[in-house]
Amino acid sequence: MLRQVEQHTQALPELYQKLYWLMGQCTFDAEAALARQDWPALGQCMNVYQGLMDALGVNDLALSDLVYRLRQSPVIYGAKISGSGLGDCVLALGRDPELALDYQEIPVSLSPQG
Repeated sequence: MLRQVEQHTQALPELYQKLYWLMGQCTFDAEAALARQDWPALGQCMNVYQGLMDALGVNDLALSDLVYRLRQSPVIYGAKISGSGLGDCVLALGRDPELALDYQEIPVSLSPQG
C-alpha cells in the first residue's frame, strides 16, 4: 500500500504535498477538538480525514460502505478507516446499539492514560 501511495505521490507531487498538508491540519484540529471534548467537531474531523484517505486511494468499497452506514446514525459523530488503509478496521465516534451491521464490534473508550 505504501508503495502505491508513493507512486501516486511521485506522479503528482504538488497535489500530494497539499493533500499531506491538509491531513496534518486536520490532525491538529482533531487534537484541539479532543482536548475540548468537543465530540461533534472531532467527528467532523474524522469525516474530513476519511475523505483525504479516499483521495490517497487507501480505501475500498467494503470499508467505505461501513463508514457511510455508520455515519447515517444520528448518534455517530464520525467514522473513518484506521491505520494506513485497506485494512480491516473502521473507527466510529459514538455507539448505536440499534444499528444492525454484519461486522464484529469492539467497544473502546477514551482514557487520560491512552
